[in-house]
Amino acid sequence: MKQLLQEKVLLEELNKIIKEMDVEIYFSFGGPAEERVCLENINGTWTVYTYERGMMHHVKEYELLYGACINVIDQLAATNEMSEQFTEKFERTLRKM
Repeated sequence: MKQLLQEKVLLEELNKIIKEMDVEIYFSFGGPAEERVCLENINGTWTVYTYERGMMHHVKEYELLYGACINVIDQLAATNEMSEQFTEKFERTLRKM
């Protein structure tokens, strides 16, 4: 139960960051979507991938959702600086909780 609550909080914070980055149209949660960065829980493993032409590419698997969220932020950021800025904001918000 505690893990589900923590995952819910992580996903809520990730969605806030994605909206602030203004890249919602490039993200999909829960399943594949064409030309998107996708985050999906597949058999208990958090999986981040890009989806194009019906194929998964650049697949990364994570035991913990936290690492997957950081990967999503990194992939959606236009620059390294933007990635660092939003990753720090994500981490700072989580530390307050």
